[in-house]
Amino acid sequence: MIGDMIVSIVVYSLTALILYVLAQDMARKDKRSLKVKGVHSPMWTSSFVLSIFAFALVAGMRYNTGVDHLSYLESYLHGGNDTNEQGFYVLSHFMSSLGLHYFFYFAFWAALQIMFIYLGCKYRRELLPFIALSIMLGPYFLNWMNGIRQTLVECFFVAIIAYYCNNKSLKSLIISAVLIFAASFIHRSSVILLALLFLAMINIPLNNKFVNIAAVVVCLVIGSTPYWITMNSGGVSDLLVLLGYDHYSMTYEEMVEMADFRETAFGPLRLMTLFVDLCIIWFYPKIEEVYSSDKALGPFFQFFFFGVCAYNLFANTNILFLRPVEYLTIFRLPMTAYLLCYLKRANKTWFVVVCFFVFTYTLVEVLKSGLLGVKETNLYHFFFFQ
Repeated sequence: MIGDMIVSIVVYSLTALILYVLAQDMARKDKRSLKVKGVHSPMWTSSFVLSIFAFALVAGMRYNTGVDHLSYLESYLHGGNDTNEQGFYVLSHFMSSLGLHYFFYFAFWAALQIMFIYLGCKYRRELLPFIALSIMLGPYFLNWMNGIRQTLVECFFVAIIAYYCNNKSLKSLIISAVLIFAASFIHRSSVILLALLFLAMINIPLNNKFVNIAAVVVCLVIGSTPYWITMNSGGVSDLLVLLGYDHYSMTYEEMVEMADFRETAFGPLRLMTLFVDLCIIWFYPKIEEVYSSDKALGPFFQFFFFGVCAYNLFANTNILFLRPVEYLTIFRLPMTAYLLCYLKRANKTWFVVVCFFVFTYTLVEVLKSGLLGVKETNLYHFFFFQ
């Protein structure tokens, strides 16, 4: 276990460093192009392709890293599960029928994940270095290696929102809606993103940091005793089936009947995340001033803020409530990068403090797993050593 812990620290840290260097090159070239030519540099550069390759390589070489990895592997080796998400099944079945090693299968999905996130920052490439570090040293890599289908759609949604916000028109709205509908063939729950797409059209005033922080605190308090969630259980069960969480529907009914609520402890990881969330909310008015011309910032913050509130509201219920919330909390990734970009210019002390909390998350996860022997799936294992 100690050996796996050391391997994990090396793999995650080295990958983060590689992605950071490549992202720095992308940001530098884009800055130069904007200064000299007045336009963004091409997105598909060698650094972008190498970033996708590096991330896909690490994701593809893993074994039993991510809670769902072995179940996805078993499904792939048997030709893929014939589910309602026909897009995912067809691609899985096709790759399996070709006899491709599962390395290529998992590398393919990971390549799409990081590609969509990076494309979501196409118009603000200075975010990419911090995005790169956050993916590997924050909670994102381990999360993306779990629910591959939904997390892929989450990353895709970030790219869609960025595309729509920077090209607002009826045409871009229709294209975005069609693409989101197409994503339902990867994970059926993505149909709820159609409603969120229209939410991106609304400019909700969220500039009062005191009110916003108070709202998070209220959700935190209410979420500590979540028995109110038992109301209207039948309607919730039907909604879960509609969103493609059929296997969670019965779990929900049992949870309500048995009052089986989980308790999310205020351990170091949750406290670290909450601290960063509150920092984003606190500094957002200043971030908005600096990036006043950024068309995607407002919607990104809206989704992030509602995600933080929803997460703290449902944190002590059950995973079936938190899974849909991830479509909102994924926006914590770009918002963290906005925060760090702002603090790097405006306040070096706070920059260092926030960096510490953001970039030690995975280290804490790995140390917990290696020293306490819990959640072995958080540790990195190479498939060729199994």
